[in-house]
Amino acid sequence: MYQHLRAIFDISREKLSEDQIYLLRNLLLVPYTGVDGKQFLKWCGMESTKLPQLKQLVARGWVRNENTHYSLHPVMADILENDLTPNIKDCWCYLEAIFDYLGSYCDTCQQRQEISQFGDAVAKRIEGDDVAYANFFLKYAELLRQGANFPKALEYDQKALTIFLQTVGKEDVYTASVYNSMGLVYCDCGKYMDALAYYQKSLQIVRNTLGEECLQVATEYENIGMVYQYLCQYV
Repeated sequence: MYQHLRAIFDISREKLSEDQIYLLRNLLLVPYTGVDGKQFLKWCGMESTKLPQLKQLVARGWVRNENTHYSLHPVMADILENDLTPNIKDCWCYLEAIFDYLGSYCDTCQQRQEISQFGDAVAKRIEGDDVAYANFFLKYAELLRQGANFPKALEYDQKALTIFLQTVGKEDVYTASVYNSMGLVYCDCGKYMDALAYYQKSLQIVRNTLGEECLQVATEYENIGMVYQYLCQYV
């Protein structure tokens, strides 16, 4: 069945426009619940006049549309992923837009669930081992922290840390940014001694690389001060 569908929906044989290929590649990063068509075009950096291109993909069976929410069927997504491997470079406009959108609110359970759905859809398809991918994981971890999904936030912080340690090393500000992020997660979930340890790791790296007189050092001191305040409050 899969091979039959693979033969039918063959990118190399279909006469798709560049816009349609671009839309399909970005739709691979949309959760199966879908996204409003005009909103999706905006996130992709395209005008709403391109909506007919999206509708043509629906008519041809490539995309599904449920109440103006567009998405790929899971089987179709698996087929297309081999031909249209999404990556940070080609999908940056969409990625940046959804992070701005999702980072703007997370007050309700529904909003937190939406953050998780969009982030998971991206994380499932985007893979790599360079700084750009690590920064994606770090951004997603921050959104998860804001949504109070602390275990998952730490999971993606760890993914970012692994890449940074392999690419820029342990004495780099990128690595420090992950330790700071992990400190924020532990602080938010009340594990203050763990938070303090990671803040101090971040502080040491930032001081050694940027010097004492920089904003990041001041931020770390502020974070450490807040932890000591919490410790005094809860003793």
